[in-house]
Amino acid sequence: MNGASDDLSFRETHMLLGYNTNGFAHHRLEDALTVLAELGYRSVAITLDHDALDPFGSDLGDQVVRVKRLLADLGLRSVIETGARFLLDPPRSSASIFSLAPSTSRPTSGPTR
Repeated sequence: MNGASDDLSFRETHMLLGYNTNGFAHHRLEDALTVLAELGYRSVAITLDHDALDPFGSDLGDQVVRVKRLLADLGLRSVIETGARFLLDPPRSSASIFSLAPSTSRPTSGPTR
């Protein structure tokens, strides 16, 4: 077995233990990532928010570069999670999810007769 092909094989066959930064809502993103790596997590779902890769921030490019470098330094893999409803849709953020979806679009539980 050799370097690069071993690494690719590992990533394709093993699940990495991860956590969502939404659980660190009152922490700076950089601090949350450091704590997660120290706890042994190997991946992270980053919840976009005002203080965490704000997609509407004027410095988004700089934020991405900084976080990408930190993720690499900490050995963390990442995905983006879009659960910050206020950030992405402020007018509807406080509405119940059940009041937003029409009843015809809800999944059914089991076969219909």
